[in-house]
Amino acid sequence: MKRGADPEAIIRGVRQMAQRHANQPKSDRRFIPHAVTWLNQERWRDVEPAQDPTPVAAMPTDEKWRRWVTNWQKTGSWSAAMGPAPNEPDTLVPAHIWPRRNGTEAAA
Repeated sequence: MKRGADPEAIIRGVRQMAQRHANQPKSDRRFIPHAVTWLNQERWRDVEPAQDPTPVAAMPTDEKWRRWVTNWQKTGSWSAAMGPAPNEPDTLVPAHIWPRRNGTEAAA
């Protein structure tokens, strides 16, 4: 491997190659290059740049939390994607947004 190669680009290339080959029939997998060959020939440059397949979600803003909690208070509906509801022990709602979390009042 040549000096100056971007490790993140190599990792992205490996992930993309693995994903591509995982979807191939087993009979076509005989064309997968050896790791040394793949690195020496800089084959990570052959794959199109793409985002990491496991992006990290951004933390919701206070404004979003307030909207979600207000909606929950009005409708009783809470999406599991937002974690446990505000009245549940392991809620992700910040204490300054929902002061009664875990049955306690937030400090003033």
